[in-house]
Amino acid sequence: MVTVLVGVLLFLRKPDAFLRPQLRAEDAVVFFIDAYEQGPKCILEPFSGYLNLLPRLVACAALSFDPGWTPAIYCLAAVLAELAVAAALFSPRIDLPAKPFLALALVLAPHTGEVLVNIANMQWPLAMALVLVLVARDPETALQGVADGLAVCVAGLTGPFIAFLAPLFLARAALRRSRSSVALGLLAGAIAGIQLFFVIRERTTFERPEPAEPFALLSILSSRLFGTFWGGYNPGDFSTTIAWGALGIVVTAMSAWLAFRRGPWAESRRMLAGAWVCLVASVGMKFIREPFPLRAAINGDRYFFLPHVILAWLLIVECARRRGWQRVLAMTPLAAALIANGRSFRVGPMTDYAWARQVPVIREGKPFSIPINPDGWVLVSRGRNSRR
Repeated sequence: MVTVLVGVLLFLRKPDAFLRPQLRAEDAVVFFIDAYEQGPKCILEPFSGYLNLLPRLVACAALSFDPGWTPAIYCLAAVLAELAVAAALFSPRIDLPAKPFLALALVLAPHTGEVLVNIANMQWPLAMALVLVLVARDPETALQGVADGLAVCVAGLTGPFIAFLAPLFLARAALRRSRSSVALGLLAGAIAGIQLFFVIRERTTFERPEPAEPFALLSILSSRLFGTFWGGYNPGDFSTTIAWGALGIVVTAMSAWLAFRRGPWAESRRMLAGAWVCLVASVGMKFIREPFPLRAAINGDRYFFLPHVILAWLLIVECARRRGWQRVLAMTPLAAALIANGRSFRVGPMTDYAWARQVPVIREGKPFSIPINPDGWVLVSRGRNSRR
């Protein structure tokens, strides 16, 4: 029932994606066009420096249908992936409280909606599957073990996050010392190695002469991690000040203190806190030399989706640990975040470029140039005969 409600909230948040699905940005110019021109061999082609397994599989599978259905297929695949993560929360092996609220936080956590209902950004919601495997108890059956391994393989090969979460899988194996945890840790390490190979190979092809900006990065990360979480989104820029950096350090220290205190769900809380640190570190490593574009509250919001969801989860778990007035006090930060971000809940419609009128040339395999969203983007192909 809660999974259905998550689906309803996805619809309410991005109704245009359901009622008038369209190809947008990398959905079209990367995943669609690569599958269209190259066929299945594109599955092993990295994009943005790493493998994107699930979007590639969806794009190749969609070729079996009329191209008029492609936007709807992409939308459906993205929604099913997001609902699968929400449904996985309710496994009895996930040692977390208040699971209905955790599931709803996948959609309600402060965010512009950028990563939702499109295959180009499937990697972000799917990364929460890796977090769930981290906090799950060891499998009791062979089928559960296979499901854990499959989740790590699919989510790990669909984005770079396994490279940052692999140390937690290895730490989990060292603490539990069970056969299944060790096997999963080795699997996570192997997949992390695959993704790191592609990341390192791409980075060596670019020169990065800009000096590191650690102070600016600390200030901007603090404003984006906590400022937008409790202050909402606005068209202006955050200032780069000592105050933001100090606030970030204080809030992070307080959150770590709460996460690592003894009490119920201790291991799960620590794994969530560890995942938050690892994922924030991944953002820091990417932007250490160029943090200033992130000063605008709506720029690159996908990079803060996972930290915001995990922060919401930690607050929800803290609420579940409390009783009476302490619970009311613990709920205050969550209520403040919901109120501040209510204005940005619904994502506005995209321009309708009438995809159905454009598909005849795609069916015929002819060269085409089709306008897509965002405005100004164009999907260009030399035709089906251009397959390499």
